[in-house]
Formats: sequence, structure tokens, C-alpha cells
Amino acid sequence: MKGQAEAAAVFRNPTDKGGAREEVFASFLKAHVPTKCNVVQGGYLFHEDGRESRQQDVLVVSDVAPRYNMFSKTFAPVEGTLCVASVKSTLTTAELDDALSGFASIPPTEDLGRRANPLLPIPAYEDWPLKILFACGAGTKPEALHSRIVRFYMNHPEIPITRRPHIVHVLGSCLIARTTSEIHAKQNDGDWMPQGDYFRVEGEKMDAGALIWIVHELQKRAAEASQIHFRYDGLLDRVMRDV
Repeated sequence: MKGQAEAAAVFRNPTDKGGAREEVFASFLKAHVPTKCNVVQGGYLFHEDGRESRQQDVLVVSDVAPRYNMFSKTFAPVEGTLCVASVKSTLTTAELDDALSGFASIPPTEDLGRRANPLLPIPAYEDWPLKILFACGAGTKPEALHSRIVRFYMNHPEIPITRRPHIVHVLGSCLIARTTSEIHAKQNDGDWMPQGDYFRVEGEKMDAGALIWIVHELQKRAAEASQIHFRYDGLLDRVMRDV
């Protein structure tokens, strides 16, 4: 995967280079996630009340959710979307801020209520979809990147934890991940980190660990999505009122 990402540097146009690297990441997902997952490049998430996200580089949509393809872009309901990914060639400060702002624009998911199978608990559905920031190269050192993420959210406390990335993965550099009810990490003093804080992992096995983690999360969410009774009555009502 790293070799493919490096090969994309042959394109001089930044748009072409970025598109090629999005294709590398999307191809990895297509090759490893369950067939219940539809991986598409370039799209928007919408809420049935009309709210819409900024454009996301890669979407992974469950096979039980509709997709609307227009002019090479996909529009998908946030309900039933398993994952969104922002893909960067080099993760500079400006690119980081852009990606974090993009995740913040994702509309909320609604409480599952009785829509889910009671025999299969689905924790933290309000934190769906899985949010990944993937970069082929580092524009700064791992510790500086980590600090920048923490500082960004200190300056933007209005962004809910559920609209912050689960994983920031820079190939060959670092993995920065958010603690959740299922993902735990310890602080330097040995105490467990509060949910929502970010921890950093570096080392030779970091890349493989990050990618395996992503595939595992998507496999789990695909299985969970099949147990949710998704309904789009609100969307139908909005359309019919305008007919």
C-alpha cells in the first residue's frame, strides 16, 4: 500500500495526485471489507431533515442503505453509512484543520430506540460512522501532530466527540486514535485516559496495526448494520411534499 501511495507522486497536478491516493485507500478497503460494504469515492452524507455534510473523500455505505449517484458523486444517508475517510497526500497543519472541520459537518445519527435487534447490543451508535483521517506522508512530527489535534478541539469545544475522528493514520509515521467505550489507553501516570482523549502509537508495526483495526471495525459495523431496521419515511415525506 505504501508503494502504491508513493507511485501516485508521478502525477504533478495536486488534484490528480490526491485522487490517485484516494483510489489507493479505497482499493485497500474494497479488497478487505465484507461484501455488505459499498466503498465509493467522493460523496456527501445527509440527514433526512435536509442537513448535509461537506464532501468526504471515501464513503463506506451498508448494503441496506440507499445511495444516490449524481455527476460522479454519491449522496448517502448518515443512517446506514459505516465509515467516512479523509485522504491527504501530506498532512500539513492546514490539511489537518480542513479534515477535522469536514468531520464536524457530518449530520448526527438518530437514537436507535426499537429499531435495533435487542439480542445484539450496538454500543455508541451516536458515534457512527467510523471517521478516519488517512495520510500518505507527514507534514510534521508525530508529537506535533498529536498536540495540534488536541489544541484544535480545545479551541472548538462545540464540536461533539462523536464528530471527531476515531483514527488518524499517517503511513510510516504514526497512529493517533481516540479512546472510546471499547478502546482504552493509559496515561503516563498509569491511570486510564478519559473517553474522547487521543493517544499516539509509533513503531514498525504501527501501519499494519492501524489497517487491521480499520478492517475489524468495518466488519463489526457491517454485522451490526444488518440488525438495524433502517427506515427513510422522513426522506420520502420531504420528497412527496414537493411533488
